Amino acid sequence: EICRVRRPNVCPFLPVHLGIERFMKLTHLSAAVVLASVAFSNAQAAGDKLFLQLATCQESWLDWKNIPPKMTPFQNRIATDLRAVEGTAGYAPLKPMSLLGFNVVEVYPGSVGMGLGFSVVVDAGFDNVKTSLEKQVGKRITECSFQENTRDCGYSFAEKKTLTLTEVTKGKNAKTLFGCYYYYEK
Repeated sequence: EICRVRRPNVCPFLPVHLGIERFMKLTHLSAAVVLASVAFSNAQAAGDKLFLQLATCQESWLDWKNIPPKMTPFQNRIATDLRAVEGTAGYAPLKPMSLLGFNVVEVYPGSVGMGLGFSVVVDAGFDNVKTSLEKQVGKRITECSFQENTRDCGYSFAEKKTLTLTEVTKGKNAKTLFGCYYYYEK
């Protein structure tokens, strides 16, 4: 009520050309936009959190594939946020996605080659991803090999839970695959 008539010492924040009713409508609209942005960010972060947990062996879709309350959000996320990449088992994000601070370029929710699990390809060099993964899981990843000009590392948490890290490309456009594999098909 005090601001209904603009008084410089009482309502200095209220622009002269706006009445209080219009100012309040704009304030409510701004608040709604901020709340919607926060909700979207939280939903996106929750989805990325699920993918990070799967890629770092903290969760396993193999463990809960027959438990709808756990499997359904995973399946929904794949269906709504990813598109199949023709000719591969991979999916590309429909909107920007990051894990461990790296841009995700491809997601493999089921298998890569003969391996069954969950993995992602990120726009980052092998050493940077390895360092970030070690911080995330709290373990040193020391089981490494160098074959056919490619580096591979792994850490076995348990049977059917092996964290894998593979250098996909090197140089300026380096890409690295990391993920959790449950087992390799023969």
